[in-house]
Amino acid sequence: SDKRWSARDSSSRGTRAHRAAASRPMHQPFAQMKARLMGARYDLSFSYLGPTAMRRLNKTYRKKDTPTDILAFSLDRTHGEIVMCKSMIAQKAKLFDMRTADYERYLFIHGALHLKGHDHGRIMAKSEDRWCRVFGIPTPRR
Repeated sequence: SDKRWSARDSSSRGTRAHRAAASRPMHQPFAQMKARLMGARYDLSFSYLGPTAMRRLNKTYRKKDTPTDILAFSLDRTHGEIVMCKSMIAQKAKLFDMRTADYERYLFIHGALHLKGHDHGRIMAKSEDRWCRVFGIPTPRR
């Protein structure tokens, strides 16, 4: 089953990626990470989806017909959504010789930085490294 969280219980915004997302408090440690990365006023929806749903979203929004570990959708300057796939996270964590929980937390940082406007590259990698140090998470590049 999919697990869904919203950073704000009172959010009235629907999400584009998964409209059925229920509003519940975001689980730890993501709530703390979200507050540090995005600020208290940023309205973030977070969902876990299975590989079939992630493949569908990845095909629709990125034109890639394969499941992925994370997708981030910026709805506007102060609202966004992160969706992750646990089975893909577990697969990728092994490739980087990381614990699944550490890789998942790294991905949350990665998605949050995309929502803040970062694109892949040296500046984003430096930001990921910095935030991983703040939260005590290894990075996949190490």
